[in-house]
Amino acid sequence: MTVELVHVEAFLVVAEELHFGRAAARLRVDAAQVTRRVQVLERSVGARLLERTSRRVALTPLGRDVHASLQPAYEALMTSLAIARTAAESTEGQLVVGFSDSAAGHEVDELCRRFEGAHPEATLELVNVGLRDQVQALESGEVDVLISWLSLAGGEVEAAAPLARRQRVLAVGAGHRLARAQEVSVEELPELRLPKWVPSDPFLVRMVEAFTPEVTPGGRPIPRNGPEVQTLNDMASAIARGKIEHATVEGVVLFEGNPEIVVLPISGLPPMELGLLVIRGPQNARVRAFLLVAAQLSAEAAEQA
Repeated sequence: MTVELVHVEAFLVVAEELHFGRAAARLRVDAAQVTRRVQVLERSVGARLLERTSRRVALTPLGRDVHASLQPAYEALMTSLAIARTAAESTEGQLVVGFSDSAAGHEVDELCRRFEGAHPEATLELVNVGLRDQVQALESGEVDVLISWLSLAGGEVEAAAPLARRQRVLAVGAGHRLARAQEVSVEELPELRLPKWVPSDPFLVRMVEAFTPEVTPGGRPIPRNGPEVQTLNDMASAIARGKIEHATVEGVVLFEGNPEIVVLPISGLPPMELGLLVIRGPQNARVRAFLLVAAQLSAEAAEQA
């Protein structure tokens, strides 16, 4: 039989009041419910903890021993929970925010600057978690918030706040036949050498599909028939050497900061939504404050658009 905190509380209050009616009033339940809760604890122990008559309630010898050991443990638990609640409601403390190279940019810098200005009592740590490990870092608790693509939300990971919209672009070598074009149509992607990520995993497959769909709006399959790559640095090198072309988003420093790489807009694909991802469930005050700043920045950007 499972003993829960309400069973322990009922016993401790009855042991203090020595009266089921007064205990029920303190616990804000009826006396019958208090009786049932105490009986659950007694059945779990395997012996009576209280002697009950029509005139009085008294602790049995075992009941006195159980009360003596449970009371300080219960008080310590309540104290720990109170401390935890206070910490959860305070913005003071450390907030660890993860991001990957593809998400880095001025929006992230501005978000962090705004948060630190509004909450100097908080300590913000910005961590590059890598392209492959970003969701795992969030799920493991290594980071409190992940700045990434909202299309990656799923399962226990939920999209908490939008931050920016980034246009789709194609990264090609400076000597590529498309390097001087104004833009490229999504319908041209099947003719290009898009890279294959290795080793692949479900998260990486989901991310690749978010950046580049499996088929064009016109129904043409988009194969990944280029050379294999393992990191963004591999990708940048292969693009610069003319080995592959890569569909990505604007603002990736590894590509746009490389003089050997040209990026041009892709027409026919919607922008990618950059935002904040969290683990589903209640969030502490620091995370909530960070999400609020992100929402404010997103609203300002929408007004200016």
